[in-house]
Amino acid sequence: MRFGKTFSPTVELVKKAKPANISLGFLTLKLDIAGGDKVTGTLKDQLGNTTFGTISHADHALYTSKKNPLAPYKNVPATILNPAGEKGKYTAIFSAKAAPNNGVVMNAFPQGDGHGNVTVSTSGTVKILGKLADGSNVSYSNTLSKKNEWPIYIPLYKKGGFIAGSVIFDHTQTQTDAACAGMNWFKPDTTGLKVKDKLYPAGWPGGITTDFAASKYVAPQKATVKIPAPPNPGTVFGPGVPSAPNNTTANIFISTAYGGLTTNTSNDASLDAKSKATILAATAGASGAAGLKTTFVSGTGGMSGSFTHPGLGKSVKFTGVVFQKTQTASGFFIYLPPKTAAPGTIAESGSVGAGKK
Repeated sequence: MRFGKTFSPTVELVKKAKPANISLGFLTLKLDIAGGDKVTGTLKDQLGNTTFGTISHADHALYTSKKNPLAPYKNVPATILNPAGEKGKYTAIFSAKAAPNNGVVMNAFPQGDGHGNVTVSTSGTVKILGKLADGSNVSYSNTLSKKNEWPIYIPLYKKGGFIAGSVIFDHTQTQTDAACAGMNWFKPDTTGLKVKDKLYPAGWPGGITTDFAASKYVAPQKATVKIPAPPNPGTVFGPGVPSAPNNTTANIFISTAYGGLTTNTSNDASLDAKSKATILAATAGASGAAGLKTTFVSGTGGMSGSFTHPGLGKSVKFTGVVFQKTQTASGFFIYLPPKTAAPGTIAESGSVGAGKK
């Protein structure tokens, strides 16, 4: 591999800055045909002496949508994209890690879970659309490698930060169908800027981690003239998961925590065959959330709703997704304290969870 007009074997990585650009190091790449059609490489320091990173798994992407492809190309395996099953649809969460997270204390980073919808195409392209738990929008696509790795690098905060990691698709895991433990998440410090973030203005410029997990999502079967109602139709929590026999019998719970709450809450609820939730009383031994409303979207596995936040005296909204592999759901809400709040009261991202009883 050669770079530039001089065909140099290395390329300098430079960050544009004033009064002068900053050298970040040097990258060397090599196309290894004999070793299995992959790219290897090294990342060295600004002097070009110390190696602080290696690349050894940049595999050749080989999935194609063509019928009867010639080797080494092949179609996406049914374990990842099953036209008769999930149709390449997944729900995903960016779950909060325990504090301290790389030295960042609990109220200085989101305690809710980010979420998204993932789609795998017949050509091996994987896309995600969703939100991180601080409200940042996530929209990204990249291709699967032959090892079923999905590299993620998403610039955030006007390129002042990013989230990155390598997701492995593996349906044999008991809790997930695709995962990346310890995905790196960087957010810049805006405390010295004219325009500060209302939520976590100090950011985490040193980085924190969040666990990414995805689960295949199969929409509940709907009865039609051509398709009779199945004996056990299931709900958004998964095929075959029974619904409550009536609107007074609890078969799921919905909980809230953190985000300016002095008391965590949990409510029982009845989920019917159409995935409509009826909120019931507080779960035994727990406090209930006032004004709780929850909606599940059968087509996508989405979850949304609201509850009355005692610190505000008014409703706050939450969003999330169902995770069928564990028959749970999770998401987040954002608490922005009112001007009348006590000095030092901070804005926070709280968590919302649901699960089958």
